[in-house]
Amino acid sequence: MLANITFKAYESLPHDTNKDTKEPITEFTLLFAETDKIDKICQAIESAYDYDCISWTISIDHNYI
Repeated sequence: MLANITFKAYESLPHDTNKDTKEPITEFTLLFAETDKIDKICQAIESAYDYDCISWTISIDHNYI
């Protein structure tokens, strides 16, 4: 199945989990990505957590079949 996958990176401060009021540092969308590759993509994003100052959100729009 194909999907649009959007990643957003936010500045992460201790004890601050409210991303709704923040602007993302960066945002990118993979258009028509194969959903069976999502695990590999998420593993790459998880490696970014080695840097405590960044927090990520991932949204998947899988209206494409």
